Amino acid sequence: MYLITSDIEATRAELMNRGVDVSEPFHFGPEGQTPGLDPVRADYNSFISFSDPDGNGWLIQEVKKRAPGR
Repeated sequence: MYLITSDIEATRAELMNRGVDVSEPFHFGPEGQTPGLDPVRADYNSFISFSDPDGNGWLIQEVKKRAPGR
């Protein structure tokens, strides 16, 4: 499952403050999944992930401005 946020750093900090074990940010570049935020902070390309107590995996994607039609 995945969620959308407009500020991935603030979302990660909030989850960590609540005791959630959240991944480091990552993005997808020419070599595939790459550590760190997208260098130009492009919408739809920075992510964090975590698992809930039931073992479900969650992916959070940063989107500051939605693409037309979405």
